[in-house]
Amino acid sequence: TAIRAEDLLTVLFGSEYADGAAIFSLLAASFLGITAGWIGTTVAVGSASVGPLWISAIAAAVTSIALNLILVPTHGATWSAAITVVIELAVGSASLIVAYRRTSASLPIARLCRVAGAVAITGGAMLATTWAPVLPAVASAIVLYGALLLATRAIPPVLLDATIGRLRSGGPTT
Repeated sequence: TAIRAEDLLTVLFGSEYADGAAIFSLLAASFLGITAGWIGTTVAVGSASVGPLWISAIAAAVTSIALNLILVPTHGATWSAAITVVIELAVGSASLIVAYRRTSASLPIARLCRVAGAVAITGGAMLATTWAPVLPAVASAIVLYGALLLATRAIPPVLLDATIGRLRSGGPTT
């Protein structure tokens, strides 16, 4: 969506929002940090190691507010978006590091590389389809990304089976 941000914003909200494409694209990168934070937080909660996460959350909030107060008046919303991305990446990385150190687990580097590959291929497909209407292109990219995650086993079959089983039974998925 970041690659076709201007088109997407125009289709969804009207042409008056097209100017927000740069900020939208920049903020899309924060998803990496947010996802890392979800994973790290889940592992930390499961291992009863949430104390360091509170410290990083408070430090992130104070840093973000301070940087926004200092930089946004002179540099605008783009700097606010950039600050958000950096803070999200820092907090997500910190939560992963804390969680995996506390549990003596190893980071699934091979799986993370497969996910990164799927992201790169999907991004390339979005770049190659700038001629197509944006909503079908985004829908195709979503399908492609999911298929790549499954084909590369970035989502392990056992996890997929367990999730589908829980959805069918109406039980929790976490």
